[in-house]
Amino acid sequence: MSRFRVGKGMDFYLDRCGTCGGIWFDRNEWEILNGRNIHHEIHKSFARSWQREIVRIDYKHRLRETIGPEKFRDLASLKLWLDHDPNRALILAHLEKKNAQP
Repeated sequence: MSRFRVGKGMDFYLDRCGTCGGIWFDRNEWEILNGRNIHHEIHKSFARSWQREIVRIDYKHRLRETIGPEKFRDLASLKLWLDHDPNRALILAHLEKKNAQP
């Protein structure tokens, strides 16, 4: 039996048998999925890509909580700028140096 996070604002796991592929629902889980109209997408939550996306979203939320929303927006702007700058590698190397000099 393996556990998979559902995500999408739902903080519970689905249990799936690795042998037969059967899915076990704990109390109210099916009703919650059905109520959010994603009961027909249950199979997606077992995909690696789905689970990686949950981890990515959780990381972003924890980072925002840790550094605050204003710094998080600044960081997102910096990342967008860096992603499109042709000197990205040079800039990142400079930022990673201890006691970097201009």
